[in-house]
Amino acid sequence: MSKVTKLNLEDAAVRPTRRLHLRDIQDDNPEPRGTSGAQMHAARLAVGEDVGTVAQKLRIRRQHLEAIEGGDFDALPGRAYSIGFVRSYAEYLGLDEVEMVARFKEEFDTAQTQAAAFNFPVAEEESRLPRGAMIVIAVLVVAALYGVWSLTVSVDRMVEGRTAAEPSVVPSTRVTTPETAPETDQGVQAQPSDLPVVVPSVADNTSPGDASSAEVAPAAEPSEEGVADPAIGDAAAEAPASLDDASAETPDQPVEPVAAAADAEDQISPLETGPERAWEGFVYGQQNHDSRIFIRANAQTWVRVEDADGNVLLSRTLRAGESYRAPDRPGMVLATRNAGALQLFVDGKPAGTAGKPGEVKADLPLDPASLSGQ
Repeated sequence: MSKVTKLNLEDAAVRPTRRLHLRDIQDDNPEPRGTSGAQMHAARLAVGEDVGTVAQKLRIRRQHLEAIEGGDFDALPGRAYSIGFVRSYAEYLGLDEVEMVARFKEEFDTAQTQAAAFNFPVAEEESRLPRGAMIVIAVLVVAALYGVWSLTVSVDRMVEGRTAAEPSVVPSTRVTTPETAPETDQGVQAQPSDLPVVVPSVADNTSPGDASSAEVAPAAEPSEEGVADPAIGDAAAEAPASLDDASAETPDQPVEPVAAAADAEDQISPLETGPERAWEGFVYGQQNHDSRIFIRANAQTWVRVEDADGNVLLSRTLRAGESYRAPDRPGMVLATRNAGALQLFVDGKPAGTAGKPGEVKADLPLDPASLSGQ
């Protein structure tokens, strides 16, 4: 129940009245205090100091004082340094430095807590190479692979070229044609063949000359590989045919062994007579009947013979015992990797070796006159 107070108008008329002024009216709820920085800002303005002047006197950077007044805690160096700046600034302005420091700590900690509350972790973006860089790297890898492939192909082609320049060595064959059969009459001992050859019909029905020819026939030896060169086979086939024709033309005339040997000597070239004829390997260039230069390999070596126009007449590896009949052409040159392994003959006479053992010759002239003068 509310209390009622009786107002006496007479007493109010007797008492003197007092006039109220606006300055006497006070609010029961005073305005809340601002931040410590705002209070120091107001105190500085009241004193009339400039921020730059205060910064020079306190040896504190101007941006730090402005950050304290504005409450920008992120611009301050750190909590400990900031507290020292606030204490010096408050003391300079005549404020209670203890109260200012306490309020600043509270404000600073509150700001840090709020910043941590809204600091959500953000997933770091995976570091990836730019698309352009990946394309460049891919192009470089492809180019490197292509270069390696090209190098491999070029090496293979080079090896194939060298292999073609140095073909495989033809197996050594020993073929004795009827032209060489009269050697048995000249004292050269023929090596016996693996199997004896018996020709009874020829011995019974032929003349003494034919008998001598029949005795010479076993001197022919088969090739080491069992297969003779086709050109040699043709030459061997033609030679007996010519002999048969000659014997058929004179069936009634006896052929003496001495006459047969003389005829055989006329058919043998100068290179086939003499001690240098004791080779055992295959003879290349047998078609060169006009040959004056004979080359025999005493050891395995690569040989190349060219004519004056650069045409390759021979390019192969000669094994020990193999030989070559060079045609009688001007301007021929010899190339070899072991000049000391090649024995030279000119017109059936030894002309020494092509050079020293192991010496490489690139353009040795195959001239009969110059080789004879060595």
